[in-house]
Amino acid sequence: MKYFLSAFCIVTSFILSSCSSTLKEIPSSANNSILKTKLYSPDELKSDLDFLVKTINEVHPKLFKVVDSVAFIDKERKIRSSLTIPISRIELFKLAAPLLTMLNDGHSGIYYPEDEWLHYIYNSGRFFPYSITFESTFGLIVRASRDSVNMLMPGTRILKINGYSADSIFIEFAKYHGAEREDFKFKMVSGIFDVYLWLHNINPPYEIICQSKSDQISSFKSEGRVLSFKSSEVIQPAPSFNNYSFEILPENIGYLNYRLMRNDKENPFSEFLKNTFSELKTKHAKGLIVDLRKNGGGNSDFGKELLKYITDKPFRTSAKKIWRSSTQYKKYMRKQIPWWAGWATYPPVIWIAGLFTDETGMFTASDGECIELIREEEIPGENPLRFNGRVCFLIGPGTFSAAVDLANAVGDYRLAELIGEETGGIPNSYGEVYNFVLPNTKIEGGISSAYFVRANGNEKNGHGVLPDIKVRQSAEDMARNYDTVLEAAKKWILK
Repeated sequence: MKYFLSAFCIVTSFILSSCSSTLKEIPSSANNSILKTKLYSPDELKSDLDFLVKTINEVHPKLFKVVDSVAFIDKERKIRSSLTIPISRIELFKLAAPLLTMLNDGHSGIYYPEDEWLHYIYNSGRFFPYSITFESTFGLIVRASRDSVNMLMPGTRILKINGYSADSIFIEFAKYHGAEREDFKFKMVSGIFDVYLWLHNINPPYEIICQSKSDQISSFKSEGRVLSFKSSEVIQPAPSFNNYSFEILPENIGYLNYRLMRNDKENPFSEFLKNTFSELKTKHAKGLIVDLRKNGGGNSDFGKELLKYITDKPFRTSAKKIWRSSTQYKKYMRKQIPWWAGWATYPPVIWIAGLFTDETGMFTASDGECIELIREEEIPGENPLRFNGRVCFLIGPGTFSAAVDLANAVGDYRLAELIGEETGGIPNSYGEVYNFVLPNTKIEGGISSAYFVRANGNEKNGHGVLPDIKVRQSAEDMARNYDTVLEAAKKWILK
């Protein structure tokens, strides 16, 4: 099971999106009255930094195999030496987050201080009114516009914001996010671009220079967006956002949009699958499309459940898990267990439990020891609702964590066709996050405690899951609201 640290960023993006100057020239947000919060003393800040570094060292399974020890220690010393005056949580986040980015691990990092941001927008603070995406070849591109006065068409490129190069600003923001692949990092930063502008004192009115698809350059001033809590615009996820949904498309093709691998109490995944595959069978669907393009992960067991409805072949979602034991992580795991059952995690009961599951090795291993858990292939049993028609999975930069494990099983065992782009996460990666809170500033974060090996056992493969049919959404198709990847999948089903 992999847990998605960056889920907060994804939720935030649903909530709020639904060669020039660089940030080094931008005034410090410590001088901005909007961002003035409680200040912490140098001793408190250094204590939090000590806690952070200690946690990374004790929990991460292969710290100095993924980052140069000299560079990491040097970075930590530079952060420490800069803590000479009282600063806010926001300033500490901007100093410390790049330390975890060095791990190139999308599951390890610290969150920006959300309380300050929520306080700002709940008090009618204005923020950037455009949902954006970033691509190394195109730059900063508008996906959706929420400025009724200055509407920008999807596909419009933003060149400058308040005099600063939009592309340079974005690349600077990316240093706060760890990721195995750049495409995923860009997707995460895109989801909270408005937050990062605010954190760096780039506030409205926004002076924007943009370039249309016809290469016409224009400039204007935007007052930004404000959430009105007296109207239908409230700070909550759109009602249409569910972890999973299903529909029959006009071509009699099933479409399962799998957004998050978490169970929905009102619509349990097991019941959802029964209803979905019953409908596919009743309507004699021509095929099934499973969309993982916006799936940031969750519980990999749900992916296994799904696969048992489309294949009778043996499979596994990972070949091996290398899990590091530590005092911190053991305490964390015990907190997840009901108080009345905590005794079961101590000898001799835990030794007995070890006869039935190798996961208990975490509690019996010595601090610092890595236990190796081999994963056997699962053989799906009989399933009267198993779909025998054409099945394809849509993947892309937003496919991460346990969703990558699911796509990896599909690819390595040839269970279905993969269509789209390389996944944002990679199968040989880190996960099983230990969540923590810095003792003084209360900044939250998480560190991977385990390393996972892809389904076919090839540890040398550093790619994400690659599609069988590569299809990329173009800026032109985005502008006309045409889903290039989905349409390609439909054609594949019907051919």
